[in-house]
Amino acid sequence: TGITIIRLYERRPWSELIIKYKWPSIGREWCTREKINAVNRYVGSVGMYAVEYIGFSADEVHRTERPEIKKKKHPVRFPLIDHGITEKQALKDCRELGYDWGGLYDIYKRVSCFCCPKKGHKGLRKLRTHRPELYAKVMEMDKIIEQNGGFGTSMKTVHDWERTFQEEDRQMDLFKNAI
Repeated sequence: TGITIIRLYERRPWSELIIKYKWPSIGREWCTREKINAVNRYVGSVGMYAVEYIGFSADEVHRTERPEIKKKKHPVRFPLIDHGITEKQALKDCRELGYDWGGLYDIYKRVSCFCCPKKGHKGLRKLRTHRPELYAKVMEMDKIIEQNGGFGTSMKTVHDWERTFQEEDRQMDLFKNAI
């Protein structure tokens, strides 16, 4: 594309942050805040010539009204909204250009961080089924913070969910064998 891509990172490693803050949850989205802070630090380092482009789609106009966006001192642009491109159309266009994200959009309605608790137990099960190597990483992370009150909106840890998944798998095996 000719566009320079600059990767931004949180100030401290994820492994350290997750020990301090535990699993993110609705209302305790420290991970999102880390990403926003990284962008803000970078934009601040560029100075008065900065223009921030955010990929909200035309069906997400409401997200542009967030206070943290409104208070930015530099210009913020929303090219997908400006061109009337919906999330569905953006995904279709990307697929036509050959982007498939390793099939993630065939598995999930929306794609986010692989360990995001906002996916809930259904997303966790999909991760277990389709990306066992990433699921293993989530299990390792959960060992570090297992006493934090749970993954997602439940009070269950990832290890609790694993026991539930194993039991469901056993029940499905019994059902399949009975047929």
